[in-house]
Amino acid sequence: MERRLQVAHGPRTNRAEERRASILVNATSSSLVVVRALVKENAMHRKNWKSVIMLGGLWVAASSVVSLACSSSDSDSGNTADSGASGDPSTTGAKVASATLAAQNDSGASGTATFTENGGAVTLTVSVKGVEPGTHGLHVHNGADCTSPGPHYGPDGGPYHGEFTVKVDDSGNGSLTTSDLNVTVSPGEYSVIGHPLVLHFPSDGGTAPPPRAACGMIVKQ
Repeated sequence: MERRLQVAHGPRTNRAEERRASILVNATSSSLVVVRALVKENAMHRKNWKSVIMLGGLWVAASSVVSLACSSSDSDSGNTADSGASGDPSTTGAKVASATLAAQNDSGASGTATFTENGGAVTLTVSVKGVEPGTHGLHVHNGADCTSPGPHYGPDGGPYHGEFTVKVDDSGNGSLTTSDLNVTVSPGEYSVIGHPLVLHFPSDGGTAPPPRAACGMIVKQ
C-alpha cells in the first residue's frame, strides 16, 4: 500500500506513467497472492513437489516484477522533480529584450544587441560588423522609432541612461558585454522596451553629435 501511494502521489510525475505503474503494481501484487496460495495448497495437501517448485519460481518472478515496478516509478518521480528544478532557460525568470541594428546613412553597419535581466541585474551583449573602425557611441534614445530617435534616454540635460561605447577593429567588427546597467528590461521608469538603440559613427572631435551608423528598436523577447 505504501508503494502504491508513493507512485500515485510522487512529486510532479507524469499522470499517464502513474496510471501504468499503478496498474502494473496492482496486477502483479494480485498475481503474487494467488501464486503464494497455490504454493501453500500444493505443499500442504497434494504433496506435488514438482508443482510446488514451479509455482515457487512464479512467486519469485512476480515478486521481482513488483519490486522493479516500484523502483522504476520512484526513479521516474525523482527524475521529473529534478528536471523541474533544472536550469531550463524558460523557467529561470530571466527577462530578455533585443534589437537588430540596421545601417543608416549608407554606413553598411549591422549587428545585434541583447539585454538580459536576471535577479535585478541587467547585462548587455552587442555584436556589430561592417562598421568603420574606431570607438562608437551606442545609446538608448528617448524616441519611439529609428526615423526620429530623439534625444538620449533620460531627463533633459542628463543623467542619461543606457550610454555605452563599442570598439571596432580594423576589420569592421566589434563587440561589447557589460553589466550593472542603469536601465531595465522589466517595466519601469527606465525600461529599454520600445526605445531605439543607436550606434553612432566615431566622434570627429567636434561638438555636434556624430551621425547615426545603425539603429534598431528594442523589443521584448
